[in-house]
Amino acid sequence: MYALLYGLQTGIGEEILFRGFIGKRLVSKFGFLVGNIVQALIFAVPHILNFAATPILEITLCVLNALFIGYVFGYITEKIYNGSIIPSIMAHALINILSGLLLIFVF
Repeated sequence: MYALLYGLQTGIGEEILFRGFIGKRLVSKFGFLVGNIVQALIFAVPHILNFAATPILEITLCVLNALFIGYVFGYITEKIYNGSIIPSIMAHALINILSGLLLIFVF
C-alpha cells in the first residue's frame, strides 16, 4: 500500500511541478531544446538529497538517471502528447511504484 501511495503522490506532484509548471514556462521562454534540458537539470538536482550517506558513484548514476528521465518525460509531454502531463504522471507513478515494491520485497 505504501509503494502505491508513494508512487502516486510523487508521480503526480513532481510532474505537475516539473513538467506542468517549470517545464512549460522554460519551453515557452527558451524553446523546446533549451527549456527541456533546463527543466531536466532542475528535476535532477533534488534527487541528490535522496542519498545522504551514499557513495558518490551511486549518487552520480541516480542523478544522471533523473536527468535522463526528466528529459524524456519533457519530450513525451511537449512533443508526443501536445503538452498533456497525464502520460508522464502515469509513467512516473509506475516507475515509483515499481521502485517502492523492489525496495520492500527485494532489498
